[in-house]
Amino acid sequence: MKSRTTLLLTLVPTAFTLGAILLAVYFYSIELSNQQHRLLKEALLASKMAELRGYVKLARSALPAQEQAEGVADLLSRLDFGTDGYFFLYDDKGRNLMHPRQPDLVGQDLMEMRDPYGGTPIKDLLAASNQGGGFVYYYWNKPSERRTVRKLGYVEPVSPYRWMLGTGLYVDDIEQSIRAFDAQARANIHGGLLVLLAVSVLCILLISGTGLALNLRNQHRATEALRQLARRVVRSQEDERARVARDLHDGIGQILVSIKWLLETAMATQGRTTSPAAVLPGKLGSPQSFLQRALERLGQALLEIHHISNDLRPAALQDLGLAAALRSMVLAIGEEGGPRVRFSAHGAGGELTPQQGTALFRICQEALTNARRHAAAQRIDVVLLSASRRVILSVRDDGKGFNPQRAHAGGDGGSGLSHMRERMLMLGGTLSIDSTAAGTTVTAVLEPRGAA
Repeated sequence: MKSRTTLLLTLVPTAFTLGAILLAVYFYSIELSNQQHRLLKEALLASKMAELRGYVKLARSALPAQEQAEGVADLLSRLDFGTDGYFFLYDDKGRNLMHPRQPDLVGQDLMEMRDPYGGTPIKDLLAASNQGGGFVYYYWNKPSERRTVRKLGYVEPVSPYRWMLGTGLYVDDIEQSIRAFDAQARANIHGGLLVLLAVSVLCILLISGTGLALNLRNQHRATEALRQLARRVVRSQEDERARVARDLHDGIGQILVSIKWLLETAMATQGRTTSPAAVLPGKLGSPQSFLQRALERLGQALLEIHHISNDLRPAALQDLGLAAALRSMVLAIGEEGGPRVRFSAHGAGGELTPQQGTALFRICQEALTNARRHAAAQRIDVVLLSASRRVILSVRDDGKGFNPQRAHAGGDGGSGLSHMRERMLMLGGTLSIDSTAAGTTVTAVLEPRGAA
């Protein structure tokens, strides 16, 4: 479930981001296409206008050598371009003098002729010619298609004949070129979006596959780590049980056997005489002496039970807190002789949980045991620092030091180090071991329950 949630948390933002990018690219492409459409239309119209103006200028350059209108009309009728490109000629009264595509119009007065939309194309063209020439949009019959379409015409006056010479291009040809451009632009946009979509899907698949593989590998590692931790916990419990059983057998068991023997001896002696004075010197002794020795051994048994109980769960730790328990342990070690041990506590941080207090106590206990038994230390400093956000326990000795990695791998003291690390790992703390030839420092850091 955790891997699936992590994968979803990775994929959803990625898919959303890629979708937003695709939408942004799409709308930007549409806007860019519209801008190009406008620019192309303007460029095409400007080009066509310049082309029409050039055609008329070219036709006029051939007119001065002609003196008869018939000759001029005959010359212009042969000057055509393209399928529907031709010149037309009118006098200043609107009478058609030449029309190569519609010869039936020649000689007709078309001044008041109207197109299907109510316009007067010849009157508008003459008005532009009388102003020295210009462009006019109007509707006219397209010869190649036999239908009336919009046309862009350009006219100029012809002196001294008082004629109007002009030509034109049908707008639908320009619009067809623009539509072809728009279609190609849309095809390019769609093709680019398909490529981006394919790349996005591929990226999502790669991210999904990579994330799934990483999650599976991490899950496998976490599962294996939990298994190893469980095995170590079980082994630690078994070791602790074995130690308690050994202490009970070797310590309490032997003392209880001794007490049993003393009591049996006292009873046997009591059966022979009831007076302590009756026991001769050099004999076993009086019943009171055996009972006295049994009481002494019973005191030893109680003391041993106290030591074992203190190892399992120190009473000072439960009743007085971690600092008092550590101080009591340091004082007990000092009474036993050996290295000098000094304890100091600073600050008053957040309240530790029972599990946290026990973990730090056991880590200190293990570090002190290692320093006394293996490091041949002469001085050990135990420092407990409590702050608002963390509690730090430091155990520093001046012993000969060791290699923590090698000790852990070789099993020589490695289980104790492993137990210390596992305790901190389960509680979310950290444990660091710095060991050199000049000594070893074990530092444990925990966040107390009352930390802000």
